[in-house]
Amino acid sequence: MAQSSLKIPLLLVTLVTQVTIGLANPIPSPRSHPSATDTISWQAVVETYSSLLGEPYRGGGKSPGGFDCSGLLFFTFAQHHVRLPASSSRYASEGQFIERDSIQLGDFLLFSGRSAKEIGHVGLCVGLEEGKILMLHSATHGGVVIENWVGQAYYEHRYIGARRLLYFVP
Repeated sequence: MAQSSLKIPLLLVTLVTQVTIGLANPIPSPRSHPSATDTISWQAVVETYSSLLGEPYRGGGKSPGGFDCSGLLFFTFAQHHVRLPASSSRYASEGQFIERDSIQLGDFLLFSGRSAKEIGHVGLCVGLEEGKILMLHSATHGGVVIENWVGQAYYEHRYIGARRLLYFVP
């Protein structure tokens, strides 16, 4: 009888402990800890951003008609129900750090701004060729473009790193 009278309080303590642990350590989002099941179609992303090539640059822009760098990525991935940071500086704490020689399609490329050492520009790796890393971004010099940033002094000097936020399927 004493054992069965302890079962209910023990069950309640266990339940409260599990809920408390769950609140303190919420289930990670796909962006912070992607797994094989947290995927998005790369082809779908390509179709979305391809339709945006040539859109003009607009500071703070997050929609067709004018994009800034983070606004372009925010809009592109929102079309696939993926919420990304709305500012380039927030990418520093998202996903996992990727070494430059390990960059893959879909990795986010981070650069400092013109007058700061913090992140001020973000692009998306959309191609890898012999010695080249092709980046989709919205730039003041051409709007939404894809260009190789490797070897360009402006970007080489400002490159901070790459982050992997998502895994893609073909």
